[in-house]
Amino acid sequence: MVVDENSQDVCSTDFTTPSVAAVVVVVVVVVVVVVVVVVVVVVVVVAGAVSIALVIIGVALIVVIKIQPLAYSAKAGSSKYIVERTFRFAFFFQTV
Repeated sequence: MVVDENSQDVCSTDFTTPSVAAVVVVVVVVVVVVVVVVVVVVVVVVAGAVSIALVIIGVALIVVIKIQPLAYSAKAGSSKYIVERTFRFAFFFQTV
């Protein structure tokens, strides 16, 4: 509150404009928050898309194994192993 010396009235004309530093800080904080939110959303969407793609690949491999039983063996390079690893990887992404 500022007292006018001529009329001795109490005036409330001491409105301060925000400083440039305060405005810059607020803008930087808002930009950082927006960037963090966008990054989190992109990571979640990409993880979901990868998970869905891996499940589709796993189902396709199971169908191939059912159609072609000769490709089914217990070796590490076999289709069964690939399917199991694909599903484990997909379920890992779904739990993240």
